[in-house]
Amino acid sequence: MSTVQLDGAQALVSLHTVSQSSNWVSAKTQKFALGFFATLAVATGIAAIVFSASLALTPFFIALITGTAFTLGGGLAWEITRVKDYDNPTELASYRQQAAMKHLEFSIQEHGWDNMFKYGIPMPEVFPERYRYSFHQRGTVNFALEKYVEVQRAYQSYRDNGGTISYVIPHPRELCEKWNQEIMFSGELMLGTQIVSTYNIEQLASYEILPLGSRRLQALRDCQREFSLAKQGKATRLRAIDSMLNEQCEPHRQALECARKAVAIAQDAEADRDWEAFKRRTEHHVDLNRNPNDPIARARVSRDYWEQHFARGRTQGSAVLAEAQAVYDRNVKTFKEAAEQQRKQVETDFQERVVQINDTFRRNA
Repeated sequence: MSTVQLDGAQALVSLHTVSQSSNWVSAKTQKFALGFFATLAVATGIAAIVFSASLALTPFFIALITGTAFTLGGGLAWEITRVKDYDNPTELASYRQQAAMKHLEFSIQEHGWDNMFKYGIPMPEVFPERYRYSFHQRGTVNFALEKYVEVQRAYQSYRDNGGTISYVIPHPRELCEKWNQEIMFSGELMLGTQIVSTYNIEQLASYEILPLGSRRLQALRDCQREFSLAKQGKATRLRAIDSMLNEQCEPHRQALECARKAVAIAQDAEADRDWEAFKRRTEHHVDLNRNPNDPIARARVSRDYWEQHFARGRTQGSAVLAEAQAVYDRNVKTFKEAAEQQRKQVETDFQERVVQINDTFRRNA
């Protein structure tokens, strides 16, 4: 195992001869166990094919066994390639060489931050250059800041758990020039409201990407404050419009609901009356025919009388509901149109205020 101390761009490496054979055996044992079970799975599949005739297995069952066995064997074989033997010097040298040439995201996926820091993947003297290439050059400032927080957290965890290798993590202040390029659009400074919506201004200041006390930082803080107030004012006015619309529509909604309930009650009452009349007429019809057990006569009377009376009741109820719905739609449409005009005015006022805020920022930045 090696202990590396990095001071600035210089790396002082001292080698220890402490044996880590137990970890090496663990990695070798993992590969051996996976290889054993992979071989066993493949052998099971082959045996199912060879002895299928003597065992009188159905084709479906053979296919099920062999498919499962070969799939399992292939998965275990692939997993063998994923076992990392960090204490094998040859393997470790290979990991470090790959990490020194590839994007850090590749090393993160392959090894994870803890193993990268623990085993020097990449080596500490290479790490800053790989970090800048991976996170400063290849992404946005926001992406780089997210990665900085992620790496700092992982490195702190590594140190808290007794890690001894020291690494230099490039500070975000190096992103100052990159950020100045990002906020320029076609040679002109991005709108202040766009900047404060895209970036965390206080985070930029804390990382010295925006110099403390600078004129631009103060202009952005003023822009952020005024933009926040403008959005709050817009939201407050829109809530007031929605509340007023609900208050205006509620009486009409209640009237429509009352009409629905009244029609339902009326139809139920008429149905009860018609049912009693139906029974009386059916009994009279049966008496006239003097055949109380004639189901055909009962069915014919039921169909004719019931269809006649209920069709009339449904038609009358539908007409009443249609009229009530039309009144509701007419009144509510007027309220909604007025509310929509008010919303458009709110948006117009908001956009005018945004223009003023951006003009002020441009003058002060």
